[in-house]
Amino acid sequence: MDGRPSPCAGFLLAVDECGQIMLLPAETIHTLTGEEVEPSECSATLSRRAFDSAFSKYIEWHAPDPAACTLLQLCLQAECGRDS
Repeated sequence: MDGRPSPCAGFLLAVDECGQIMLLPAETIHTLTGEEVEPSECSATLSRRAFDSAFSKYIEWHAPDPAACTLLQLCLQAECGRDS
């Protein structure tokens, strides 16, 4: 590793009242609010394995490229879906 953060790390996940996943990179939160995301203030921190296990069917349906970063694909899906 070269010391740079992984492009598939640092995302915030929430679920809205309809059960729809909302996913944003922590960098976007910082850009929008000026606040740094503190993992200790989050309700939970999921490992990649735990996320993949908990959301396996959602990932299967919404992340078409299994070789690419699942979180980035889901985040891009959410961005595209804002106008709908």
